[in-house]
Amino acid sequence: PPWVIAADPASTRAGLPQKIEVFTHRALPVTGLEQTARLTPRFALPSERLKIFDLDAVAALEQELSAGLPADPAEAKRVAAQRMSTLTPDRVLHFARAYQGVIQAKRYGLTMFPAVVFDGGHSVIYGETDLAVALGLYHAWKSPRRTTP
Repeated sequence: PPWVIAADPASTRAGLPQKIEVFTHRALPVTGLEQTARLTPRFALPSERLKIFDLDAVAALEQELSAGLPADPAEAKRVAAQRMSTLTPDRVLHFARAYQGVIQAKRYGLTMFPAVVFDGGHSVIYGETDLAVALGLYHAWKSPRRTTP
């Protein structure tokens, strides 16, 4: 079952979250995007308010760039540098975005994946990849009608 963790109780006073970041991997793809976009158009993709990070992307890109490298270290270095220099701007952006997800996850101190982070780390839901469900859990958690254990 998903866990909701609040880092900042003041975040419960806000309405909808201003920003959502999803950290996952290929085995657990994000779902519920269409339903979330219908219910909350500000999170329709593409959106600066919604970022989805595939934490497997770095390994996949590195594997792609290192495939078939020569056994000789000097030659491998030359071939790798040549491959890097011929990357298209879109591929460079893809590489940067892949690393951005890993760096951001470390910044937040995330300990499990998948994780849905609201408003720059004010609230985190672990174990949920359905964005509509995660948003519902967030709303239920911050609701003033919820009971405190």
